[in-house]
This record gives sequence, structure tokens and C-alpha cells, in this order.
Amino acid sequence: MRAKTVQQQVSLLTASFLFLLSLTIGVTLWYVQEIDRQYRYLTNSAEPTVEASMMLLNGLNESLGALRGYLVLNEDRYAEQRHDVWSLEIDVARRRLEHLYKHEWTGLDPWLSS
Repeated sequence: MRAKTVQQQVSLLTASFLFLLSLTIGVTLWYVQEIDRQYRYLTNSAEPTVEASMMLLNGLNESLGALRGYLVLNEDRYAEQRHDVWSLEIDVARRRLEHLYKHEWTGLDPWLSS
């Protein structure tokens, strides 16, 4: 069908523009929902994992520092410090990671499972 009058041509152009605008808005909203889903995954699953891993790593480094102090200076306070680090930081972080593994990790990458 061929538009013959200027009014028909303007109407066809306006309808085409509105269709493309609607399509663009729909695609944008879909991407915003996808970004929101990824954000929720990162804040609910990945962030606690990173925090527990950093706590574990910091505890291990502190424990190694206390072990070096004990080996070099042969003072019992370093052995006690190492014991405290293991009971207050390393074991807590390990238990947190085990809990996350058993209860919160799905085993699937959320970006691959659609």
C-alpha cells in the first residue's frame, strides 16, 4: 500500500516512530531487569563470600605473623595470639564459607541460566 497524501505519509512516519520508540523502551526495560537480577545475585551471594574469604585470608596472614614471632622470639604470647586468631577469625570464616556453600550457592552461574 502506497501512501498518497502528505497526511497519510506523516501518519505512517509517526506510527513507525512510535513503534520503534516502544520497541526501544521494551528492550531497555528488559535490560534493566536483567541488571537488577545480577545486582541482587552479587549482593546476596557473592559479597558475603568475598567478605568471608577476606576474613579467612587476613586471619591466615595474622596467624603466620604470630608463628614467625614465636619461632624468632620464642615467646608464648605469640603462640597464644596464633591460637586466638584460629579460634576467632579463621574458624569463623571457614564455618561461614561452609554455610554459604551448603545453603546459598546454587552451583550455577546466574548469567548462564536464563
